[in-house]
Amino acid sequence: MFAEPDLLRRILVSGTIAPREILLMLDAAILSEVLHLPASDLSPDLLDLSAPVHLRRRGVEAKLLAGTPIPEPDPVLLRTLSGAHRWITALRNGTPLAAIAHKAGHHDAFIRTRAPLAFLSPKLQRAICDGTLPPELTLHRILQRPIPLNWQDQERLYGI
Repeated sequence: MFAEPDLLRRILVSGTIAPREILLMLDAAILSEVLHLPASDLSPDLLDLSAPVHLRRRGVEAKLLAGTPIPEPDPVLLRTLSGAHRWITALRNGTPLAAIAHKAGHHDAFIRTRAPLAFLSPKLQRAICDGTLPPELTLHRILQRPIPLNWQDQERLYGI
């Protein structure tokens, strides 16, 4: 946006990240110079900014998100759900588990433990595709326990 790479460092007087908020104080003189406006024309609301933030964890990854996060699907969970549907379709068509595992490049146990994702409730599968699952609900967490057959029990267990 601006040609000068260290402009943010010049404009920013101080910044604080609190548990649920980020606070930024901007230098009125530098900002007025950059915007080609008299400092007296700048609103005080423009100089002290705050925005809600939260830490989003997904497996070993952590992101600091400012503002309202846009839902983002977990690529590992999405890929595994898609694979689970392919594997279940192949099993229904009579393909042996060993052949499915070989074609997928995995061991039989890998397919056996992940194929049940195809039987998650439609609401859970939609949340996986939309990225609206609770961020702490990873593939690893789902696979830690047997997946209940009842869809309402699944939704209750996974907090949907």
